[in-house]
Amino acid sequence: MHFIKLAAEDPFNPEVQRRLEQSIQERNIQQNMETAMEYHPEMFGSVHMLYVNMEVNGVAVKAFVDSGAQMTIMSKKCAEYCGVLRLMDTRWQEMAVGVGTTRIVGRIHLAPLRAGGVHFPSSITVLDDDKMPFLLGLDNLKAHQTCIDLKENVLRFGSRGIVLPFLAEHEIPKAERFDPQQVGEGGSGDGNGGAGNRPSTITNESPQQQQQQQQQQQPPRHEGSVVPEGWEEKVARLMGLGFDREQCLNALKATGGNEDAAGSLLFG
Repeated sequence: MHFIKLAAEDPFNPEVQRRLEQSIQERNIQQNMETAMEYHPEMFGSVHMLYVNMEVNGVAVKAFVDSGAQMTIMSKKCAEYCGVLRLMDTRWQEMAVGVGTTRIVGRIHLAPLRAGGVHFPSSITVLDDDKMPFLLGLDNLKAHQTCIDLKENVLRFGSRGIVLPFLAEHEIPKAERFDPQQVGEGGSGDGNGGAGNRPSTITNESPQQQQQQQQQQQPPRHEGSVVPEGWEEKVARLMGLGFDREQCLNALKATGGNEDAAGSLLFG
């Protein structure tokens, strides 16, 4: 019990004060979470994303409504399925960058889009990525004066006077639903369901440069019983609070490497 001995010898030691402050902060965080769970349990539920039913070239598709995406996008596979790939202008090849990076293979300048039985013009950027079949971005949301009405749970098109209800959770493709367990397991945790890698901007950087950036940003992988990088420091600090190594490692594993949460778990 190095920490207890150190505190008994010199309670005003800066290291003792720092660890006490850390312990108090962890308990406050734990208490804050418990209060939220008691009085606002709905905050810990999953929130599914906004989808509407639309048609592209007469083919029914489920459009993901995303006001955080700069452009309306469609996967190359979906464009081929809808029969509009023949209209794609391959001169518009760029790199789309957002949470992830994807290659733009072309653009459909005027796509036959229909919603609520009404046709309206729309431009669609085609991506060489199948993760997001069809996303209705900010370009068309603004062009058609749309309003995301969460009170009525509908999408209103001011330019066409049509109203589309958002799909219920069971109507959304299963792969696009948000799983809250992924947050604690090192998943995307962006709260965007299947849109976690949706592009939002365009860059002229080469694919090789983008690949190098992605490799630099990716954390190293660890297999077997090897302690992940950066955990040794966390384990040492937790052991300084009076716990053995195995307890500290188990707490970190249970909390996905979150040192504050692991401390709260150890204290109980």
